[in-house]
Amino acid sequence: MSETIAPSRSMAVLGVVAVVFFLALLPFELIPEIPVDIDAKPFFLPLAFCALLPARKTALAIGLGVALGEGLRDLMEGYELDDPIGFIGYVIGFWAASHFYALGPTNKLILAVGAILCAFIQASFEASSFLIFGAEAVSVAAWSAFGNTISHGIIWGAIPLFFLTPALHGRFERHLGFEPRGTPAPEPLEIAIDAPVVLLSGVSFRPPGKVEPVLVGVSIEIRPGECIGVLSANDATDTDGAAQWLARIAAGVAPTATGGDIVGHVGAAARASFVSGRPADLFTQPRAVQEVAAALIADGAAPAEALARGREALLGVDLGDDKADAYVWELDRREQALVLVAAAKVREADLLVIDTIADAIGPDWRDALAPLLAARPEGAATILIDREPSRLEGLVNRTIALKTGTLVDPPVFEDAHPPNAVPDTEIMMRVRDAAPEDARGAPEDGPVRVPTLQTSRSRWWAARDPRVKWLIFVALLMMIYLAPDWRWMAGVCALGLVMVRTAQPPLGWLGFALFVQVPNVIGLLLLPLLGGGAATGEEFAFGLRLGFGWVAAILFGVSLLSTMDPPAIAAGLRGVGLPRRFSFSVGYAFVLIYLSAADFIKAMSATGLDDGRLSLKRPFALIRSAPSLVAPVVETVARRGGVMAIALEANKADRRPAPHAFGAPAVSDFALALGALTLLGAAVAARLG
Repeated sequence: MSETIAPSRSMAVLGVVAVVFFLALLPFELIPEIPVDIDAKPFFLPLAFCALLPARKTALAIGLGVALGEGLRDLMEGYELDDPIGFIGYVIGFWAASHFYALGPTNKLILAVGAILCAFIQASFEASSFLIFGAEAVSVAAWSAFGNTISHGIIWGAIPLFFLTPALHGRFERHLGFEPRGTPAPEPLEIAIDAPVVLLSGVSFRPPGKVEPVLVGVSIEIRPGECIGVLSANDATDTDGAAQWLARIAAGVAPTATGGDIVGHVGAAARASFVSGRPADLFTQPRAVQEVAAALIADGAAPAEALARGREALLGVDLGDDKADAYVWELDRREQALVLVAAAKVREADLLVIDTIADAIGPDWRDALAPLLAARPEGAATILIDREPSRLEGLVNRTIALKTGTLVDPPVFEDAHPPNAVPDTEIMMRVRDAAPEDARGAPEDGPVRVPTLQTSRSRWWAARDPRVKWLIFVALLMMIYLAPDWRWMAGVCALGLVMVRTAQPPLGWLGFALFVQVPNVIGLLLLPLLGGGAATGEEFAFGLRLGFGWVAAILFGVSLLSTMDPPAIAAGLRGVGLPRRFSFSVGYAFVLIYLSAADFIKAMSATGLDDGRLSLKRPFALIRSAPSLVAPVVETVARRGGVMAIALEANKADRRPAPHAFGAPAVSDFALALGALTLLGAAVAARLG
């Protein structure tokens, strides 16, 4: 097994954990909180990652992923008072659990103790934030820490973890580049290298989770300017066949971004572009123009120039401004493939990989590819993968064929699956099994409407500099902690209502966020009575202060986030000084969430279950089906995250600026920043007397 963990691979683990935890948090929000701030959170899901992935390589990524997943949920529904400090607890708690589970990831006692340890660390950090408000909050902090340790560590930690760990074992690890824990290590590949030094010489490769290699002693020389066709006889249940792994190795992304065991000499291309018949797997940006711009930024273009050239490139494949500004999940499969064609056309890549694109584009796929092949940089090579030899005629200089991992001749197979078959994902198969016989159909290739928070209904707020928006958010969040009394908090709430009126966030998101916090606000006002005796005016003032602060955080958080696309969120975070990879991971996680949601919506639609069978309107049916869907949902997100790691590595997307063009801050931007800082300064001065 390769010991090299590429940044893109760590990013995949971080992103998958963030998305899985975020998706699980949504239904758990329906469980009422116990005042104050004792809630139900699905710790068992990230704890399963801690138990099943090697701690030395993934512990920090898992901890950051859980914190990011919670952060995304909070960004969408508004920050709570204890969230900023709680994030530190997430990172430390799950990092500690990962290393503790290395003692015995299948031992139930170790699983239970690790879950309780993780929950205690996180709950202690989160509860400590209440102490900022004074001595009155000591009892609140102690009660919250105790209650959340029980809730997160035992009820929603250790108990379900006992059942989930064996259910997930061996199902998702290979998608992220790891062998399943506890399985016998495969024998090292030992194949002699006696071919001359070429691009690939005597290469054998075994992907993670596989016993047998998919490539055995393959030697191929790809000359400058050459276009070679590769045929593969992979079956319908394995979309990652020998041809795909050959192309990834030649492109330099395997095993660096995928994991796996490799021997032989590899002279990989320095820069590569991918165009796939499963285009949604390769997107790293939410909008079509941003995806093309990211390819240009990878070659050193400035964001503003890249966005302008991206629009021109999309026009070249008959995708106008309406499609350029659309979310990628709102495009059908053909349009998604054309976005990748446009991105590959503008990229100065040494190697272009085109994988079974005919199925996605349709009958005119040759016409769509002709400008791309003609625009290749001088000396660039091309690998064209397909299952049908007839499709390659007239496009390639020569054709090679792979069967059972070795080169064969002639390149014709009788066992190749039909050219239009799209293999089902695990989530699709599980949901299909739950559907009535007369409702089962094929996966849809049409666009999907995914509910997003980023509505940008207010053009004025959408045009504001994202760096200023983050500055306002941080200043107002500090204001909630530093305001001297509840009257100041009430004033901040009033400003929050003004923000809601002007930014026009989705009222559904806002209403849900406020509804979830009703028990906390009521509990803060009633808590003085729970201890017996007469409640003092100071105790009620303390409850009012925290209650108004909770509401204000939600009003500002939801409103500001609704005005920023994921690239703007990432660019703004980077602009205020946060590390580039952290900033990128926030936007990347949003894209992964929305694309995963699109997968689930397509699966529901294709199986006829989008008519309410699995909805909140039928809670008992939903509860019965939920346990059987947990494992396939995790596997589906892990597969998508693993494939997206290939795109990240190819474009070095996590190491480049976000595709968002900063203009000069307007006068209104300066006025907003000055107003927020002035208000914060006044609150600090009033508190200090």
